Amino acid sequence: MQIKQNFLFFYSILIVGANLYANSGSSRFSDSSQVFFQTGAHSFLTHSILGSACSASGMMLAEYPCQPAALADLEDHVFSSNLYAGEDYDVLYKNRDLLKGNNKKQLALSLMSEPEPVRLEGSVQLWGRYRNAVLLYQPVRYTYFSRVTNSAYPDVTVHAMQEQSLSFAWGQRLDQSFSGGIQIRGVDRTFIHESFNLFEALPNIDEYLLSQSQKVLYFEPGLVYEFQGLDPDTSWHPALTAKIENFGFADKKYEQIPLKPYLDTGVRIQPPMLMGEFEFLVNYRWIQDVETERKFRLGAQYHFGLATFIGGFDPDQWSVGLNSIFRTISAGLMYKRSVLSDFDGQKLYDDATFLELRVML
Repeated sequence: MQIKQNFLFFYSILIVGANLYANSGSSRFSDSSQVFFQTGAHSFLTHSILGSACSASGMMLAEYPCQPAALADLEDHVFSSNLYAGEDYDVLYKNRDLLKGNNKKQLALSLMSEPEPVRLEGSVQLWGRYRNAVLLYQPVRYTYFSRVTNSAYPDVTVHAMQEQSLSFAWGQRLDQSFSGGIQIRGVDRTFIHESFNLFEALPNIDEYLLSQSQKVLYFEPGLVYEFQGLDPDTSWHPALTAKIENFGFADKKYEQIPLKPYLDTGVRIQPPMLMGEFEFLVNYRWIQDVETERKFRLGAQYHFGLATFIGGFDPDQWSVGLNSIFRTISAGLMYKRSVLSDFDGQKLYDDATFLELRVML
């Protein structure tokens, strides 16, 4: 009981501290590429499909967990290497040249030939779990996003990033109902994240597309409450979840990427099935001073045989995917559609496809 009280007290202090810390940041830059800064752990297929609802999941026993408290009761061990990549991989050279500052004028002019948003994301992860503790090393993660609006007088949003990270997560059972955990992430990134008018910027293009660097240490605690006293054969196994993400300290602060902590609170149910396993997730994400990011996210997973079907939905994005495993090899595919904005009275969509390959030991 004393452990549970101490953890709840610690969690409450972090919530208050996150709110105070968030007040010091700026939310002026809030665009479609902001998601790339939130968490490198989302470079997993299941994480990307479920989105914020992933922190409520209890079915990720063989994957890197979104919710550190979900590690509490695990007794086995696993080692895995993951390769995650999206479409438009041919713009990888553009990501590299932007970060190195090569051919700025040529790169800026090439944006005008992009009638639709261009997105790249790719990463490599090595991670291992022993019982209730997991260590993840991400040697490289590339992300790129560009979007041009008003082709007659083009306004450009450009994001390019390369980062590496090291994460440690641990979970512990506090009592029969409560479990808690924490994830600690260290991230080293180099990035460009700018919006400007192309015609106005071209005469002085060297003053734009400037590469920045940042090192961040994140502390992200989680908590799960599982209802007890229910018939295990007929129960829907309801649980309440909470997690603070993006709470950390950086060596340099940038207005483009304020350290805005956010709170995910969720509910999950796992109704009994005649065949397979199913869970349904509801999550609400709360970020201070950014009302557009306060939203519900729905998620679901159905596991049957060698396959897992996954889906996620919120008003701004929906995604579906399939993950299949055979012995020590796993492969997954995801399709995602995001609503970027209303432009000239019409909604602009960003469609993307992602692939994940995984080898487990």
